[in-house]
Amino acid sequence: MKQKYIFLSGEGNAWFEGNNKKITETDYLSDIVQDGWNKIAKDIELPIHTGSIYPLSHFDFKDNESLVLKTLFTQEMLARGYLATNSFYCSFAHTEEIVQQYLVKVDEVFTLIKKSIDENTSEKLLKGPVCQSWFKRLN
Repeated sequence: MKQKYIFLSGEGNAWFEGNNKKITETDYLSDIVQDGWNKIAKDIELPIHTGSIYPLSHFDFKDNESLVLKTLFTQEMLARGYLATNSFYCSFAHTEEIVQQYLVKVDEVFTLIKKSIDENTSEKLLKGPVCQSWFKRLN
């Protein structure tokens, strides 16, 4: 963890140790998610970039085939029971236990993605079309 938090009982808020910056529990959980993404990716040498305006976190694959990898991530997380993309929008329904369970699945999928990059098989693993980077009306 980047920071150490001290929770105030029953208030759903925390303070960074050593300063007076108050944060919400959703910020705390978002920080756990970003730290998890970064640790998993670093451990398997999968280059990603993370960012946020808490509690809205995201990551991007640092790869020429980033949209293929994003699509593969979504596909494989769905196969594991998570409707997930490269964004995490923390809500008050999230708990630390839920976040940790999510990160276990992220670890599995990041490992699969790293292997697919190494073997140049990422696009072959897709069961559908690559996601698009644009937004437009469908009708």
